[in-house]
Amino acid sequence: MTEVSALKVIIPPLPSRPESIYKTIYIEKSLANQIEQIAIQNNTSWNHVVTALLKSCLEHSGGR
Repeated sequence: MTEVSALKVIIPPLPSRPESIYKTIYIEKSLANQIEQIAIQNNTSWNHVVTALLKSCLEHSGGR
């Protein structure tokens, strides 16, 4: 389990691949480095961590 600030985020195993699209994001280098460290700690990809974080935030906020 990886903790990001006060929000606890669990990076789940890679699921089977649902239909997906490519998107480009522009983020601060320090944030990208933090995401990379989470990916390394969880033996997964940077994209998987970003997707897990986004899903967790949306679920936590009720999708608002």
